[in-house]
Amino acid sequence: MRARADLRLGIPIVLTGTGSEIVFAPIDVLNQARLDQLKSIDENSFVLITARRAQTLKCPVYDGKFARIKLGTAPKIASLKAISDPSLDLKNPLKGPFDMIREGALKLENEVLFLLKSAQLLPAAIVSRIKNGESFASQHKLTYVRVEQLAELMISSRGIADTITAVVPTAKAKSAKFHIFRSSISGEEHYAMEIGEINRNEPTLVRIHSACFTGDVLGS
Repeated sequence: MRARADLRLGIPIVLTGTGSEIVFAPIDVLNQARLDQLKSIDENSFVLITARRAQTLKCPVYDGKFARIKLGTAPKIASLKAISDPSLDLKNPLKGPFDMIREGALKLENEVLFLLKSAQLLPAAIVSRIKNGESFASQHKLTYVRVEQLAELMISSRGIADTITAVVPTAKAKSAKFHIFRSSISGEEHYAMEIGEINRNEPTLVRIHSACFTGDVLGS
């Protein structure tokens, strides 16, 4: 899906549906120039974060699963990354105070976070409201996504496909099978090694660890 690739590059996405039209970009990989562009589009642009992150930041949550923070007049990308990224909390312990948005629900929060997570990005975005979304996307050469398209993707992406299986001899098991699984929601690959003859009608001994293709398969 092109939208995922664009988001990983920090390129904004136009999203329309449920009576609302927005352009948004992930804070994770956003730069100052694109942040300034988004702010110029809508003077009421805001930061969308999850309720869990908001609670960590001691922000009140008015929208159930989400929280919205006003950007202010001259937002800096470094400050926004500190807000969105928990790994920066020790480096940036003092944040806020935050000007929270109480009213005017966006109605597209779930879809925004779904796209961010499917692109394997932090669930935090800069959101700007727009009009005539399709024309806006065409004018600025941005990917245009409708909510209906995401609904189809959500339904089709619940499973993980067994992409390929091959016999790969290892030092400990000469007939080990190596499986590659791919998630249709993100394209991320997962690996599994099958050692010995497994009876799939019986419980199977499984060891789970962080994937290391070169170590697990090539013995590096």
